[in-house]
Amino acid sequence: MEIIIMVGKASISQLGPDSSRLSSKGDAALYVVVRPLKEFRPDPRNPRQHSARQITKIARSIETFGFNVPILVDRNGQIVAGHGRLQAAQKLGWEAVPTIMLDAGANADCQPEWLVQFAQMGAVYARLRFGVAQPRIGLLSIGEESVKGNQLVKDTMKLMQADDRWLRAPDARFIGNVEGRDLMSTEVDVAVADGFTGNVALKSLEGALIGMVKTMELLADGDQLVLDAAHRLHAELDPENAGGGMLLGVRGVCIISHGSSSPQAVHNAVQLARDVVLADTVGALTDMAARATEDAAVAIPAPGGAED
Repeated sequence: MEIIIMVGKASISQLGPDSSRLSSKGDAALYVVVRPLKEFRPDPRNPRQHSARQITKIARSIETFGFNVPILVDRNGQIVAGHGRLQAAQKLGWEAVPTIMLDAGANADCQPEWLVQFAQMGAVYARLRFGVAQPRIGLLSIGEESVKGNQLVKDTMKLMQADDRWLRAPDARFIGNVEGRDLMSTEVDVAVADGFTGNVALKSLEGALIGMVKTMELLADGDQLVLDAAHRLHAELDPENAGGGMLLGVRGVCIISHGSSSPQAVHNAVQLARDVVLADTVGALTDMAARATEDAAVAIPAPGGAED
């Protein structure tokens, strides 16, 4: 495992001949490349808008300390993070800036084989992180019947039911389709979905939690017992207390948090990263991948592969 920390004023060219590549292992390494400003595509849905005053402050910081945080873009050149830094570079009259292209994991559009792989990795994580002896895997859909769901869910269901050898390596059980109402129940340990559906489900749960707590506070009418119960519920399920979630399937530990994370959330995300390192989660996933390759009809690639 490699930990890379970049500090100081050094430009990309000063970091050495191989500095543009942040990891020398695997096909999914991250690269820092110097990209012309004209090639960037701002995200029209970017929620963080910067005032002229903020852009000036960012520009002054870049002049003083250097461009130490590359702009993140997707495979199409659209900005994922760094709109303010781009505007600051434009204000300074720069022609190009350091960039990292993110092209791994957290897929919104998936293939059935990938969802099987997600299930395998999720089962390993459930065992290591939460102590679940034999995780129960469910496929998130709009009904319990195997014929329900969109085409991706139906095709994934056929794949999962056709051959159960994919369950051997992670030592898990497949319980079929589950619905959104099951996510907070004790009936399923690992709910599998593509990135789009999973993100919508997660954000919906967070919104429902906030609405529930606020409603309890309004109806409490000063009743301290009700208020205490509302606050305990919020503390138990607040994403700030979790900090983030581990991105599975890459060669290393990556914790994904909300873009609006507070200092407390970042602190908790660092603690989560420490915990999964101590548990050798990446090593366990790699071992499982090797076993799956030997005896499963659908096996996940070892972390670091092209489909990370």
